[in-house]
Amino acid sequence: MEGRSTDWYSIYMTYTMMLLSGIQLTIYYTSVWPYILLLNPSSQISLLGYVIASFSLGQAIGSPIFGGIATKLKSNKIPITIGLIIVIIGNIIYAFLPDLPKDNIIYWICLSRILVGIGSGTNGVLRSYCVTACIPSDRRRVVALSIASFVMGVTIGPVLQALFTPLGTGNNKYLIFTINMFTMPAIIMSIIYILGITYFWLRFKETFIGFEVVSSSDNLEDCKENNKIELPKFDNIAVIVCIIVMFVQSSVSTNIEAVATPLSIAMYNWNDAEAVLYNGLLIAASAVISFSNYMMQAFTFVHNIDQRKLLIFGLSVFFIHHTLNYPWSFYSGKLDYIPTDENRTEFSTADFGGCSHKYEWCSYISRVPLLVYCITMIVCLGFGFPYTAAPNNTLYADILGPRRQGLMQGIFELFGSIARMVGPLIGTYLFNISGPVYVMMLQGLLILLAIALILIFYKRLIPLKIA
Repeated sequence: MEGRSTDWYSIYMTYTMMLLSGIQLTIYYTSVWPYILLLNPSSQISLLGYVIASFSLGQAIGSPIFGGIATKLKSNKIPITIGLIIVIIGNIIYAFLPDLPKDNIIYWICLSRILVGIGSGTNGVLRSYCVTACIPSDRRRVVALSIASFVMGVTIGPVLQALFTPLGTGNNKYLIFTINMFTMPAIIMSIIYILGITYFWLRFKETFIGFEVVSSSDNLEDCKENNKIELPKFDNIAVIVCIIVMFVQSSVSTNIEAVATPLSIAMYNWNDAEAVLYNGLLIAASAVISFSNYMMQAFTFVHNIDQRKLLIFGLSVFFIHHTLNYPWSFYSGKLDYIPTDENRTEFSTADFGGCSHKYEWCSYISRVPLLVYCITMIVCLGFGFPYTAAPNNTLYADILGPRRQGLMQGIFELFGSIARMVGPLIGTYLFNISGPVYVMMLQGLLILLAIALILIFYKRLIPLKIA
């Protein structure tokens, strides 16, 4: 690899794709529950868990498949393009939901999210390309900027959704489209992806800075010509620890996103539009801090701090977030119920916020102070994600070594997808029976498990050594 240099142009193109992927991940999270209620007012909140899990199911399917294809073909361009086309199809279905049969609407929503998830399975391929298109000395910077791009997208997603709230929930027709605050983001994302695919296909040229693995059929001359060496095996235990940390980080992220809207409606009497707007603003503010922290990891002295120490710090901040958002008995103030009409029928959360009478926990749960909720959403998440995601991704790539990582990065993304798939199902179930109590307890235990594993296997979490 001597004499090679990082291919920044192609890496910046993958950053753009990561940005779009981040937007696609979160653009519907704060609005999907109100959208479900608009399409079918009798829907139960458990359906929200299935809808959010559908995206992750698709990503769990797509990640190892696209990763395997990229490794087999020794090319990233084809699987990435196929994935982006599938995302467009999913978005188009989402935009046409108001025109589809209401009796089966939940199946159409899930199909839309599964397709977008499958297409987003190219994240592992994008990440693999980034770490193998750069020289080792640039890897921490490349990974930090890669995740910063994704996080910027995660930030823009809810904000972009919030920008369309003035369109309201009506069913205004323009050409073949129903235009409202829920469908317009899907239409815009489809257009952006079409433009992105065109530019990507025309201008993307691949670079691989690493070693091809020697096979039994290779002769000495072939090895020299194609830069092949016999790389040592990576440490499976270290890989598993990184995957578990990825699982925990994804679980934290998804549970926060899944319960943020119904929790804030119950806790702070926000209606649907307010919950979408205010949570979007909080996520945006936290992402500004996150982005700053990614920049610090890329360009300041933080770049030289041991990745394992950064990981422990990031996970500890997550633990603080969940501890402070637990509804402790010393928090003053009980929850207010959603107002009812003269027939004791609850008003829609489109108009009034509050805790639903169907939840038994509304009568005994304490209200987490709004200031605590806002500060932890902004500060704790703004520090937790960058100091967990970037060090873990860099460490994982270093442990694998300078080989083609498409399949292993796909497996890495697979377990993150499993967490995002199972998390909302468990999270919304626990929210139904206990509000935030069991949700915060479960996440806290998972975070402590991840910290314990890092401490136990601390000396094995090191880059691959090549003789």
